[in-house]
Amino acid sequence: LSSFTKTIMSRTVSILTASSNSGFQCLQDLLAYRGDLNLKVKAAFRTEARANEYMGKLKADADKSKVDVVLGVDALKKESLTDALAGSDMAVLVTPHDPSATFARDSEMCLNMVEAAVASGTVKHIVYVGSWTVVAPDQVKAIAARFVPTEERLAKLGGNPTFTSLRSGFFNQNFAGMMGGMAKEGKISWPNVKIPSVDPRDMGSVAAAICTTPTFAATHGGKHYQICGP
Repeated sequence: LSSFTKTIMSRTVSILTASSNSGFQCLQDLLAYRGDLNLKVKAAFRTEARANEYMGKLKADADKSKVDVVLGVDALKKESLTDALAGSDMAVLVTPHDPSATFARDSEMCLNMVEAAVASGTVKHIVYVGSWTVVAPDQVKAIAARFVPTEERLAKLGGNPTFTSLRSGFFNQNFAGMMGGMAKEGKISWPNVKIPSVDPRDMGSVAAAICTTPTFAATHGGKHYQICGP
């Protein structure tokens, strides 16, 4: 009789932040994972109240023992990002948005997250949840300004760490939110550009799929995926 020992690969994934639509879906999908990886997740939140809210939304069968909740994460405060990324193998970085600030501020926050991932010394791969607008910056300059600097920085990493860029379409939920104003005006206002649409939760699911790919760097490293849906 012969026997063999199966090697179980461990992997820790940080999600910044887990309260975003894409980030929370990524968290749910990772906790639903039943493959061969010994998976752990570091879920970053700004406040304890926010963490309690979203952890409470997890499905009843979600294995919360796999989650390390990290509080006090503010992408404008670089020092707050250290714990969220320490010891992680992969980082899912969702472009943040601060309604009280400019789009340039959003870009600054995302760049801070990238630099923190690099500085961690353990993150081997970054999954960046960005936007399709980087391929048409002249048509949608204001929105593209949130994403172009981060994509440019990722391209200069030289494979250390590797990265995957997920370029989302226009979020379906945003259009639904705009319908009230359009109804009041009695007309549909839309830029003169063809815009793909997507549910942000689909972005999170794609990110989770990449994070659970055994050969993530070889399979997804340096790739730019345009994500759109029905």
